[in-house]
Amino acid sequence: MSGEASGAEAYLYVISSSRLERAKIGVAGDARKRLRELQVGSPVELKLELTRAYAERRDADAVAAELYRHFARRRVRGSWYRLSVAEVREALATPATREAPAHARAAAEAAAQERRVAPRRGEQPRTRTQKQLAYERRRRQQRAAQQKRAAKLLGQGMTQQQTAAAVGVTTRTLRNWKAAPAFQRERERQHKHARQRAAPSSKAKPPARLDAADRRRDRAREPRPAAQPQPERPPAPPGQQQTIADAPDPPRPPSTNEHDRVPIFPDTPDGRAARLAYYEARKLNNLPNSLYDYHDAMRGREPTDERRARERRDNRPPR
Repeated sequence: MSGEASGAEAYLYVISSSRLERAKIGVAGDARKRLRELQVGSPVELKLELTRAYAERRDADAVAAELYRHFARRRVRGSWYRLSVAEVREALATPATREAPAHARAAAEAAAQERRVAPRRGEQPRTRTQKQLAYERRRRQQRAAQQKRAAKLLGQGMTQQQTAAAVGVTTRTLRNWKAAPAFQRERERQHKHARQRAAPSSKAKPPARLDAADRRRDRAREPRPAAQPQPERPPAPPGQQQTIADAPDPPRPPSTNEHDRVPIFPDTPDGRAARLAYYEARKLNNLPNSLYDYHDAMRGREPTDERRARERRDNRPPR
């Protein structure tokens, strides 16, 4: 075993086990410390058979890689090989192993020259290719479209989590966008448009919106109209009674709740199409929860306001 040089940066070592007839080839900054680490998990005694010092770790790695290639067919597992120390010494004396550090230095220098570096002061930066320019242009367009949609959704009252999920970005990206001046201008523009759409017209004044408690008090104060007696109809002939009973009911238009004016559509293809058209038009009015109702109609579900109106209609006691 050769002695370890004090000024060496890395060592090529060979650790063998005479009992298992195996040898391990590796590179370490301290070969003896590596032996102690391997001995902790080994049931047999290990021995440091060979060490060779190198001034740079890159040279030691190059020599080890050449030995791995030379003994590839005798590899057992990992960096353990079925060979002897004498065979390793013979492989270290071959020209390919001696020239491995020089080849590694030449490859590293060539890679450093090809690596893109920042231009020095006074030098012109490298021109980008047309493919790179087209990719950057597509990225800017996609980012601008996402920021415009995010500003519109935030102006409609959606939260940051909901807006980020709808746009397809993270909440952290959305927070970074909100700090950009361009995104702030877009938000102000969307907010201004939303206020203009929601502003009442000077010609017609919309009725005041009452809450549920006010509507219940108003209904309690209103007197109920007296039931009008219905005139008795003459009995129909026996032949016509069966015909009238078997006749199908005429189609009824979608019923409307008298309190919140939410239509109730039938569960038919025409009813679902009418529901989708109604909530799509309602979404443009910027009403509360109109966007959620529109998404429910798009998925074929019954929106919450319509379901509540139908439940109130079904559970309302007869007058």
